[in-house]
Amino acid sequence: MAMPWSWDKARRRGWQEEPEQPPPGYPVQPPTQYPQYPPPPPMPSYHVPPPPPPPPPPYPMTVIPIPPPVPPMLDESALEMYKKALEDFMRLLDSIKNYIENQLTLIEDRLKEIKRKQQ
Repeated sequence: MAMPWSWDKARRRGWQEEPEQPPPGYPVQPPTQYPQYPPPPPMPSYHVPPPPPPPPPPYPMTVIPIPPPVPPMLDESALEMYKKALEDFMRLLDSIKNYIENQLTLIEDRLKEIKRKQQ
């Protein structure tokens, strides 16, 4: 069976811990100077940047309050309030529809004027 390795056995066999010195008269070379390279660029990130925010609309946005669907279990007063909210919403939609129709009429009238002036 082999004996375990030890520093004492290694020294007795001639092994030295210090590096060997060159023989006398042998030219001593300075250590090699290696060029200094710039540090490597950072690793690319696999994080996807968020998309840019959407551009603002060309006209001011109006938030239209859309009522939620009818909850299944409401008492009479809650149903009355819900019915009133839906009726208010219908009136709002009607007023929006009327506004759009009026704007379309104005645009059509303006186009007719421009065509008359061109002729």
